[in-house]
Amino acid sequence: MNVLIGITLAPYRVDFYNRLHDRCDCEIHFVQRGFEGQLFSNEQVEARSTYTPDYLRTLRLGRKRCIALGLRKILSRPGIRNVIVPEFSLLTLQVILLKLLFRYRFGIISHCDDSLDMLEGGTNFSRAHVISRRICMPFLRNIILADSRAASWYREKYGKGIWMPIIRDESSVVYPKGALEEASGAIRKEYALEGVLAVLFVARLIPLKNLPALLEACSGLDIPFRLLVVGDGPMRQEWEALATARNIPCHFLGRKNGLELDAIYRASDVLVLPSFIEAFGAVTNEALLQGCRCVISNRAGSACLITEGANGFICDPDSAEDIRKKILLAAGIPNPSRASLMPATFNELFSELETMLS
Repeated sequence: MNVLIGITLAPYRVDFYNRLHDRCDCEIHFVQRGFEGQLFSNEQVEARSTYTPDYLRTLRLGRKRCIALGLRKILSRPGIRNVIVPEFSLLTLQVILLKLLFRYRFGIISHCDDSLDMLEGGTNFSRAHVISRRICMPFLRNIILADSRAASWYREKYGKGIWMPIIRDESSVVYPKGALEEASGAIRKEYALEGVLAVLFVARLIPLKNLPALLEACSGLDIPFRLLVVGDGPMRQEWEALATARNIPCHFLGRKNGLELDAIYRASDVLVLPSFIEAFGAVTNEALLQGCRCVISNRAGSACLITEGANGFICDPDSAEDIRKKILLAAGIPNPSRASLMPATFNELFSELETMLS
């Protein structure tokens, strides 16, 4: 048996947790049910789970930290092979301490979202994170990384690292026959996308997502285009005004999900993720699955999904000129059938982790 003790059940992790439970004999616990300001419904996410999530009691330590109660009861049971923990958190330190005190024999595996940019730049980490990583690494059997480049960094430095990106299990998303094509066709008609380049941005409307750089890049495009912006946030009003002032043909669509969001990906030609900081960026996988080419910031973990010239390009988020150039290059990648542009399937990418946990 394996055990996962996570922070919360996020929608972009549902397929990963389901696969752990269904194929790796993994029992799953969380220390909180949602968080302040979340943009998803706990009930909807739980309904997509193939197991009943268990939530531990906690002792709060300030706003962001807590101690999980009842861990010893969970970890002391015989037959546990591995315990999967979140990054180098206080929860991870608890599990390490309990293993040492009571001489438990299970392996500890960290599930970490460090991107290569975060590791090499270092400015995105608190001192506490760096210190905790140094303390935890000797006690970890392995570490799961969403960014393949970060996994290589960890293997070189610590001799540990498995790549498992934040992606959807493509077989878990099934719509009625013809529904996706009908919905995407309606979007192309509603926003007059025929005969123009449909550029897409999907993210929270906050400064780190860097939409102004995309607006500047689009303002210099010398071909007919439309920009679709999906998401909401505190910068929406200001950025709508900026798009209007620059006379950019731009539509702010608000938050979308499910069939409607997948139809928007399918109706678009190029997704742009120009974030200054992005641990991963699940929208890259979502777009590639719908055959949408991508232009991804070199600071985003999901840049590891891009093979330049095959499914998109990697850009410098500080350069509107580079973003513009990469949009035009990505638009030239042929994909008339709208086949998935993912470099590998969920099954293929999960196989190494599944083998280790078996």
